[in-house]
Amino acid sequence: MRYIFSGRCRTESFVKFDVKNPPLRLTVRGGEGGDWELALLLSGGFSMALVVTTNSAINDIATFRNQIATIWKSIYDAATFLSGQAVTIEVLSLTEVETNRFWTFRDFVPELAESAHERPLPTEGFINLAIRNECVRSALADLNEAITSPNDTGFYCYRAIETLMQGCKQPGETDNKKAWPRFREAVQVTQEWIKPLTDSSISNRHGEFKGLSGKDRVLLMKRSWTLLYRFACLKLRDVRALPVTEFPLLQ
Repeated sequence: MRYIFSGRCRTESFVKFDVKNPPLRLTVRGGEGGDWELALLLSGGFSMALVVTTNSAINDIATFRNQIATIWKSIYDAATFLSGQAVTIEVLSLTEVETNRFWTFRDFVPELAESAHERPLPTEGFINLAIRNECVRSALADLNEAITSPNDTGFYCYRAIETLMQGCKQPGETDNKKAWPRFREAVQVTQEWIKPLTDSSISNRHGEFKGLSGKDRVLLMKRSWTLLYRFACLKLRDVRALPVTEFPLLQ
């Protein structure tokens, strides 16, 4: 099967690849649908296309897109290294050539948008909190990265929650082992409920690549969004712990 991804380069000045025999061709082992043959097509400007030939049809489009986004990003991370200029890419669409099926992509998670009513926060108060509370500010930045860096979602989601935990330390306290129970009690959550976030972050934190399916990404993001929401409520109310009658224990 043949698939064509379209994308664009998000930088003010395009980085050129010195490819002797264009297009740039690569082989990738063990992706969705088996091994892949890739061909990177550059327009000479900001637009680009990646042609992917697979052994079989792709069923899990979300995971396929995430895997391709990671590979595509790696190509341009190499360009950043060679040029000293930061380059990022955006995957815009996918066409399945044999069937003419077509998908468009955004850095958008519908499941988070659909559940936004479960995380009601006063806009002005929350933005002020994001500015003045360094733990919230840092966690929000990581959750943004969790959306835009698909296969590092577990790493960024967990680091966001670990950052919030730091906000539960006493002055001068350095031991995380004391702060974690305090954090869990404050936001009404058990260690078991956080465990998928912890487990998903371990390999990437230690430099071992481990991809995620689209379904697993959504689970991790929804849990980390819930924890940040509860932490924000804790700080906005200025209480030691959220009332369990209003915030049932997550376990």
